[in-house]
Amino acid sequence: MGDVEIDPGILDGTIDDVARVATKIIRVFLSSTFSDMVEERNILLQDVYPKIQEYCKRKYGVTFQMVDMRWGVTNEVQNDHMTSTCCLKEIRNCQNVSIGPNFVVLMGQKYGYRPIPAFVEAEEFEAIRSHVVEEDLELLDLWYVRDDNSVPPQYVLQPINTILRNYDSSNEELKRESRQRWQETFDELRDILMAGADAALEKGDIGRQGREKYFSSVTQEEIEIGLLQTPKDPNMTCLCFVREIEHLQENIRHHRTSKFLDLQPTEKGEPVELDLDAYERLTILRDQEIPKRLNKENIVKLKTTWSEHGGINATDSRDYLLQLCEAFYNKMVWLIDKNLHDKYVEEDEYSRELLEVLRFRNRLSRDFLGRTELLYVVEKYVTGLAKGVPMVVYGESGTGKTALIAKCAKEAKHWLSGANPVIIVRFLGTSPQSSHIMLLLRSLCLQICDVYQFSKASIPTEFKDLVDYFKVLLGMVSSQPRPLVLMLDSVDQLSSMGEPYTFHWLPKVIPPNVKVVISLVPSVFNLLARYKAYVGKGTLIAEPIPPLGDVLCMDIIRARLVDDNRTISPEQSKVMQIVFFKCSIPLYTRVMLDEILTWKSYTAITTAMVSSTLKEALNNFFRRLEMQHGRVLVRHTLSYLTASREGVSEMELLDLLSLDDEVLNSIFLFWLPPQRRLPPFLLTRLYIDLMQFVVARDAGTTSVFTWYHRMFKEAAFERYLSDEESKTKIHSNLADYFIGKWHGKKKAFQFSSFLKSRLALTTSDGEEDRYVPDQPLVYIHGKSSTQFNKRKLSELPYHLVKSRRFEELGEMCVFSYEWLWSKISAFGLQLLVEDLEFALSEIDDSDVQTVADTLRIAGSTLNDHPDNLALEITGRLLDLMDTMPRIKKLIKDCDAKSAAHSSLVVPFQLYEVPISYLISSIENLPADIGDSLLLKKDSRLVAMCLDGTVLNIDTQKGVAVNEISLNKMKSITWQNMGLSVDRHERYIVCECRPTTKYIYILDAETLEIKHEHKMSSLTLFHKIYVSGKYLCMDNAVFDLVSGKKVRDLIKYDKKIDSFVELAITIDEKFILIGDVSSVGVFNIETGKRVKDLSLTSTPSVIQLTKDGRLAIVGTTEDCHIKVFDINHTSKTFGLEVVTYDPQKYFSDMIMAEDNYATKEVSEICLAHKEGSFVSLVKRKYPIVWSLKNVSTKPRLLSIPKGAGPFRYLFQVQFSSDDRFILAAELSPNVMMWDSTTGALLASFAAHDNDIHSLVVGSKTNLATTVQQNGSVIKVWDLHKVMDMETMSSVKSQELSVKNISLLKERNVMFMTRVHPPKSSRAYHFIDYFGIEMFNFATGKRNVVLPFDKYGHVQTLSNSKSGVTMIVNTSSAQSSTISVINMKADNVHTIKTDECKEIRMSDDGKYVCLLLKGNPPKAVLYTLPEMKEITTYRDCKLGMFTNQGSFVGVTKTRLVVRESMNEHDDLSIDLPGEITAIVYADAINVLLVSVNDGFSLTVTAFKTNGFGAFGTLTDVSRKGISDVANDGSICIDADLKIFELERCKQVKRLLPNRPKSDVSSIRLSRNGEHAVFIDTAPSTCIKVCRISDNQITSQTFLHCVPEVIEVIPSLNIFVVIEKDNKKLFLLSLCDGVARDVDYDSREARIRSVLGVKHGEENFLYELSEKTKEALKDIAASQQVKHMTLTQRQASMLQTSVRRTVSGRKIKKNHSASCQII
Repeated sequence: MGDVEIDPGILDGTIDDVARVATKIIRVFLSSTFSDMVEERNILLQDVYPKIQEYCKRKYGVTFQMVDMRWGVTNEVQNDHMTSTCCLKEIRNCQNVSIGPNFVVLMGQKYGYRPIPAFVEAEEFEAIRSHVVEEDLELLDLWYVRDDNSVPPQYVLQPINTILRNYDSSNEELKRESRQRWQETFDELRDILMAGADAALEKGDIGRQGREKYFSSVTQEEIEIGLLQTPKDPNMTCLCFVREIEHLQENIRHHRTSKFLDLQPTEKGEPVELDLDAYERLTILRDQEIPKRLNKENIVKLKTTWSEHGGINATDSRDYLLQLCEAFYNKMVWLIDKNLHDKYVEEDEYSRELLEVLRFRNRLSRDFLGRTELLYVVEKYVTGLAKGVPMVVYGESGTGKTALIAKCAKEAKHWLSGANPVIIVRFLGTSPQSSHIMLLLRSLCLQICDVYQFSKASIPTEFKDLVDYFKVLLGMVSSQPRPLVLMLDSVDQLSSMGEPYTFHWLPKVIPPNVKVVISLVPSVFNLLARYKAYVGKGTLIAEPIPPLGDVLCMDIIRARLVDDNRTISPEQSKVMQIVFFKCSIPLYTRVMLDEILTWKSYTAITTAMVSSTLKEALNNFFRRLEMQHGRVLVRHTLSYLTASREGVSEMELLDLLSLDDEVLNSIFLFWLPPQRRLPPFLLTRLYIDLMQFVVARDAGTTSVFTWYHRMFKEAAFERYLSDEESKTKIHSNLADYFIGKWHGKKKAFQFSSFLKSRLALTTSDGEEDRYVPDQPLVYIHGKSSTQFNKRKLSELPYHLVKSRRFEELGEMCVFSYEWLWSKISAFGLQLLVEDLEFALSEIDDSDVQTVADTLRIAGSTLNDHPDNLALEITGRLLDLMDTMPRIKKLIKDCDAKSAAHSSLVVPFQLYEVPISYLISSIENLPADIGDSLLLKKDSRLVAMCLDGTVLNIDTQKGVAVNEISLNKMKSITWQNMGLSVDRHERYIVCECRPTTKYIYILDAETLEIKHEHKMSSLTLFHKIYVSGKYLCMDNAVFDLVSGKKVRDLIKYDKKIDSFVELAITIDEKFILIGDVSSVGVFNIETGKRVKDLSLTSTPSVIQLTKDGRLAIVGTTEDCHIKVFDINHTSKTFGLEVVTYDPQKYFSDMIMAEDNYATKEVSEICLAHKEGSFVSLVKRKYPIVWSLKNVSTKPRLLSIPKGAGPFRYLFQVQFSSDDRFILAAELSPNVMMWDSTTGALLASFAAHDNDIHSLVVGSKTNLATTVQQNGSVIKVWDLHKVMDMETMSSVKSQELSVKNISLLKERNVMFMTRVHPPKSSRAYHFIDYFGIEMFNFATGKRNVVLPFDKYGHVQTLSNSKSGVTMIVNTSSAQSSTISVINMKADNVHTIKTDECKEIRMSDDGKYVCLLLKGNPPKAVLYTLPEMKEITTYRDCKLGMFTNQGSFVGVTKTRLVVRESMNEHDDLSIDLPGEITAIVYADAINVLLVSVNDGFSLTVTAFKTNGFGAFGTLTDVSRKGISDVANDGSICIDADLKIFELERCKQVKRLLPNRPKSDVSSIRLSRNGEHAVFIDTAPSTCIKVCRISDNQITSQTFLHCVPEVIEVIPSLNIFVVIEKDNKKLFLLSLCDGVARDVDYDSREARIRSVLGVKHGEENFLYELSEKTKEALKDIAASQQVKHMTLTQRQASMLQTSVRRTVSGRKIKKNHSASCQII
């Protein structure tokens, strides 16, 4: 997108004249006489047009439309005499729209209907009238009335029903009489005008051209406009088909001949005569004028004979009709090919959008008149040197914001004429690209890069990155010579996805050389207030756009009337001045203009007849349409237009109305149409009256109509779709259409009672094909491009949701692989996720939510690589397929239909099950989060950012309700920031210490600053405490409401400088001040000490119960928890109630000091019902205690062993219902326990980085988390955590894979697990590892050796049988080799020099240790005794062959020992350094790579005798990468393929691929495919089919893959990631039918891998005895001591504790962390 060449004037927005946007439509007008061409038009519609449509779609990707307006022109439609005008307008429309042929004429021997003109200029009419005989003047003057509102004046033919009142009567007899009367009148008027015109011509009063309009037929007028007068070459756009009926005139007396010939009317009983004038005119037109303009190739002549049944009919004329069909198809296809040059019409949405925007700008700027003061305000901003802030133009709907922006965009180049500016404008909501913030930003970035010639390669696809890049891009423009003016109209029209209404995407400070103007409706989403809150002070805001005023309204009306050659009478003008005085907004003026244009000078108007409000004017407009075109037709047409998601195209509307039998029944009440479709003429006629208020916009590759302004849509919705039944029906009809339900099918309908009687039918039931198009998801599958049905992809899900057809939504969209892939490929991931979120807004569906979460998580990959869709879905949802039937259906769909996109299949769960318990992820906040808290029954989240911004966020919507910027509160680290809330949630206290000395008290609802306090330097580190009435800070107690100081703390206690804890009782009477060994209780008002709560050590935390009775105090040193009675009315006031001693109950608790936490009770949190509380001792022991029954044994919450000796916790809290206890870990994890049993229920990774804040809701099941150094807040549903915890077999891979060992014959794999090497704490746990076994046949894994301290693992090896496992651990510069016999369950160990690699023989009897050193050496041992056999010095490589021979490699020599029982070795010298050996065990061939200093050659040895039998040349200097398992071929590092039997290169894969971009190359089973890592342009795993050199898969794994290993028997590839060494398993299924006949996850594994059952696992479980033996071995090695980074220590020391009420959220509570 954006790579086509675009006119520079279009790119920089300075061009004035913009060409029409090229369509992808071939639209052809069919002109013919009516009565004689019925059979031809019918058979073309049924048999030919669909074939041409399919041809155009398949070959060119364009839409073919045939417009036949010759039928359905009923008497009612002829009432206003606009039939001919409509047809001529449609011809011009076809000429403008079509990119190929646009006009076809069918000509016979009939000249056709000759109308009388509807309008005649007054001068000409009066000239003709002067020659009309006296007796005809009365009739002429009755029907033609002078209109002086026309400029020049004209005479208007009156609507029929204004004179013949019964013309459209419901009484059939009266109607018939009136219509007969009109026919007679019409004939009289035509004769009068013809005679008058002849006489006027003869006298020279009019010209010959003026005379012709009274004699020409409709068909001739159409041919003149469409063919004879077209400015283009008609041979490229027009076709003519001429039919001759032989012997036609011989049958002139037949009663049907008048349908095929023009006959003169005769008196009754007189023989009929040929109309010679019509005959002569037809002959000249057909035989002279058309051949002058058209070549012979464009004219087709056909003959047929007169049927005995009268003329042409489907049966007798069958041969002729088939001949016509063939000729029509061939000629039309020929002309289409000629225009399109046999080239597929490529889509270029980017350039189309730029053209559409500028055309829209030009159109709307013409609507802007007057209001120069508004233009001046914007001009002053654009040209001035104002501060770098955006400008906002605001006003309510209809006030003219869009016209103002359009005018400014047009004029800006003149305002900056000397600076050569770039003007970029977008009218938001007018196209898909301008309706979504992510697509908008991408489009803007593309245009900016194009016009300033920046690289487009760096434009991100991730939304957050795109927002940042957009701001950076504006900064890059500031250094360019050309200024940029960016204008964005109607921010309120953006989709809510991506939270555009927070304005986070718009820079607060605009760089120099850049100006940004936006417009918005202030009342929508409270946008103006949000904008002001976002940008803060100094924002430029324009005055509200005022009404026009009555004078300016009249000036606009008069100017627009002049443009349309109209005026207004003085009486009408007075009425409008009165009306405009009441309402003068621009949109109202525009609507009234449309009505005024219909006024004739003889139209009587009063103020009571004119709408006084915009809403009334819109309803009058709709009412006028209904009267003119029929209520049912208008209601349904506007309903479809209003209900559509992006608009409807004309052909879609025609099809929809043709399927709507309520519409058709209202039209075909008294006559039977040739086909049951809406006559196109009726829609064209309606569109002409609508066209001023609808706009054409681009929707994919189709031009659709939508309302010009949102007020029209709102008014139409209220009028036509306000009741649920009508709305649902319309949306359901739209859904059926885009499903393609009625394509190629007959649809039932009911005949009217009149037709049933007239046609003598026995039943009212009927059915007919409506000839609507098919609706596939993809029109064309091509290698270079694919054409999607974008209209279906956009509209169908919307209408299925709106019609509440959720089951079909799931079947056709959500759980359909083809749908999901097509939507992402056509539109990108964002719009697909929006579809799903829209569905979820209407229905609570966990399956849909799961799919949405899956796609959202996979976003970074799928946006750029839709072909990875099946991998993402199956890789994340396999564990759910046994419990969720629709997810199973989706997985089956992926397996069956993704083969065309990827040959790799996911056999096992790759990632965690998507986190559907994530309610929202609040992103794009102004800066990293410092602190947060929950308020208002958890409906509000208050967050404080490092830049000093405080936000009040709706937790459900994830949207900031309001915000404030505290410039004095900025910090570089979250550890300095804190938020507290009073007990009644009225005030929020903000602190940022020691960075700033200021404390702010804010209104909790509005965030308005109530008080600001500057602290003294001496008290910067003292604790802050807030109650319901008081605030303790700065060594004093303050009144929270007034901000006045109550008393200095030093007046309570002279030793106050050493206080460590504070609390205020619930009744607000006493303050508790913790000292070195006691807690003093003081009266707040008097300052008197009333009690001392005695302690044995310093208090570390104080918590109070809600009833105010008890104080719970935790201490340091002894870690006791003491409970005191603090009820001053109690007799035991101040006495100790109970003491809890953790070490008494849990004697094995390790209480010694370490670097992670001091010896203390770190936190206390009371349950909401206060029957119990949880204490956190030394950051690692969470204990639940009972307050009701102190004798109840406490419960130590279960914590599983992690990557270290302890898992350190903080912010321990109860859930709102007290069912759960949660705590944050010093990691990205959150832990969740059962509060009753103490069992760990769940542990999930909340973020990518470590957490620094966890807040659990006190009223709901919500919890929020914030990560360190991040601006993302996540909101979680705790109940759903429990549901999802049991579903996923893949947890977050906390431990990495260090080694893998494949047992290929047993379908199992062993792997060692270690702490992630990239982790900051990895070196703490270097002596820890575990061993797991994975069974490929079942997908199950089991722990062979649990993660613990066994030493620093280097390698892992297994014998072929799996009985023997060898673990190599190292310490310093030595290794311990542990040989584990899995059957005997014992361990044998030896110590050696540092061992880098281990090789075992196939039979498991021998092993080779490759030891480091100078020189290196290989040592052979027997197994399992580890008895040394021999040592080879200078040996750097070694291996065993199938026959048990050992091959060692020195620098230039092979050392071979063919039998371990012999002592003779074979030595083979080679002509250079041996760089690698590769063994092809299937054919017993050893490939030895030798570098002689000039080139690398590979010598092939047979291992039974070790004789060389060939050499591979031209091998990559990196050597051979892999050998096929059957020994047929090998592949080198440059992707060259060698045949081993002949030692010959046979091909190179991807010859144009850079050699350096690929690595880790492996061959699949039997060498059919090459699988490798490719780094260009982005790192992925590619599969290349060797037979035809085709890439069959490009797989992206959300990581950088480093190593690929293959299991050929299963065609499984094991991929290990580079950074954290995570492991991924993929299966290759290419060229085979994918069997989806499975019912369970395990059955699917067997189907994908072709295995029947798995190896039993009991052989691979180690006993406790063996595990302890390995621990003892490790204990004898060097111990790696743990140290703590400064960041981690700070993390623990500044953790947050909160009171049970949720009213206090404080940091720095730990006594050990206080700076006194």
